Formats: sequence, C-alpha cells, structure tokens
Amino acid sequence: MISLVVVSGFRYKSGTDFATYTENFQYLNMKKDTDTQTQGNAENQSQEGDIGFDILCQHLYKISTDPQIMFFATALITNVLIVLVLMKYSSRFELSIWLYITTFVYYSTFNGLRQWMAAAILFAGTKYLLKERSFIKYLPIALFASLFHKSALVMIPIYFFINSKTFSKRNLLMVLGFMFAVFAYSKFLPILANVLEGTQYAHYVQIFETDTNGINPLRLAVYFAPIGMACFFYKQFNPKKDIQVDRLLNLCIIGFFVMFMALRQVFFARLIFYFDLYYLLLIPRLIDIGDKPFKRFLYYSISVGYFAFSYLLLITGDAWILPYTFKITLF
Repeated sequence: MISLVVVSGFRYKSGTDFATYTENFQYLNMKKDTDTQTQGNAENQSQEGDIGFDILCQHLYKISTDPQIMFFATALITNVLIVLVLMKYSSRFELSIWLYITTFVYYSTFNGLRQWMAAAILFAGTKYLLKERSFIKYLPIALFASLFHKSALVMIPIYFFINSKTFSKRNLLMVLGFMFAVFAYSKFLPILANVLEGTQYAHYVQIFETDTNGINPLRLAVYFAPIGMACFFYKQFNPKKDIQVDRLLNLCIIGFFVMFMALRQVFFARLIFYFDLYYLLLIPRLIDIGDKPFKRFLYYSISVGYFAFSYLLLITGDAWILPYTFKITLF
C-alpha cells in the first residue's frame, strides 16, 4: 500500500491531468493573485459544483502551497480505501492487487483525481451495495462521494438495477437498453440531452453530437473477457447461486456496456471508474472454475495476460504515464 501511495503521490508531470490539477490548485490563492484571468479561471472551476474537492484543496493549501500536497493526499485517500476493500472482500487479495496495477486502474488514478476519489468512497460502501444491502446506509455514502464528483450519483439507481439474478428478465431489458443506446445513437442523444439539461454536464451534449471519437476496441475486449467467461461457466462460477455474486457480476456487466457505449463516444468511458474496481473482485473468482490444473492455468494466464495489456498501454503512451518522474518537492 505504501508503494502505491508513494509512486502516485510523488509523481511529477506524469498523467494527462497533471498540469490541469496543478493550475486548479494554484487558483485557490485568488485573494493573493491580482491577475484577472486567473481569478476568472478559478471562478469557473468553483462553478463545477464538486465542492468537496474544493474544500479539501483549500485546507491542504493552508498546510502547503505546493500542489504536490494535493497529489499526495488524493493518492493516499484513494489507494488506502481501495486496498482496504480489496483486502476485506477479495477471494485472492494478491491477485486483486496485481490486477489493480495491470488492468491499468492504478495508473488511471493518476488522472481524474476528483472522480477517482468519488469512486474510492463508493467502493468503501461495497458492504451495503453487495453484502448487507442497506440503501439507507449506502445513500449517504453516494451523496458524500458526489461532493467530489457529481457523476457519482449514477450509482444510486445502479443500486437497484443490480439486485437481480444475472440471467433475469430485468437484466435482459437492461442489455437491450444499452444495445439501443449504441446502435440507435442518434435517437438516444435527445434522451440524454433531456437528462443532462440544467446540470454542469449539459455542454457535453454538443460534444456528443459533433465528436464521434470512440475507445479502442481492444479495451472493450478486455472488459468482455472476464464477464463472458463468468457467464459461460456460470454454474461453476456461482455454484451456490449466491445473489451477492450475481450482484457483483451485474455490476461488471453494466461496466462492460458502459464501455460498449464508449465505442461511439469516448466520454462514456469516464463512467467506467465506478465499475472498474468491481472487476478486481470479480476476476479472482474466475479461478474457482474447473479442476486444480485448470485453476493454475487460469491464474497464470490472467496474471500474464493483464501484464501484457498494461505494458502495451504504457509503451504506447496511454494516459501519459510515461515518462514517469519521481520528484519530492513538498518537503
């Protein structure tokens, strides 16, 4: 856990969002800065509505004006929450940690600091989402997470969507809905526009209409592989027909279809943050499929396969993780 926090917290100019978050942190010094443009940018930033992150940064600014304190604090909070949940709920903790890095989730936390903090907070509520199922207890967690990124509110309806058997009529309707959104994209846009109207994300509708860039299909295949295998070997994957396992699988299925929609518009991939972490609980369960030799084969195939995937993303410059620079400027 310490190494995860240190590598992330003391990175320098690593990640596509590094410069943006550095500037935003410095904008908090508005009262001391007489530059009008800087003040205007700060006001725009504050209008995004993620007040929890702004308050956190304001308190951090009192401790140090060096932006590295923000990167370290967010790395500490995000990684500690994620690792503690994996430690408690993963069937194979060591594999989950390996996957945290090799599925590129860990590197993804270098960017989108606000949203990953929100995702980590929601992940901390796994007990009430998958295990004990208490909406009264899960709702405050979701609302608190939304203070860091309002998109976290999407997990409130998701709480109800996942509470069914994997091969149920409800899930079939959900799958058909996602298929409609992808293959009838032009008809789906007006519906999305109505949902986003009046929110801080309303301006994205124009982006959806003019920008048609989608994700690399390889990413979609990577998301499909574990849920495809879990569904194909479902009787072995969930022999006791445990509803908790079904909820976990349902979450990952929704995550896959979110990425499926991202084939049409890459913006949808931002929502995958809230589902990525549950893959880290799902994939280790696949090792329960088959006899002992097959389990060993799966274990090493998964480990090597995801390592190759992360290596490919790193060397191709995905998310600007490389070149990585470790630099302590805080002390």
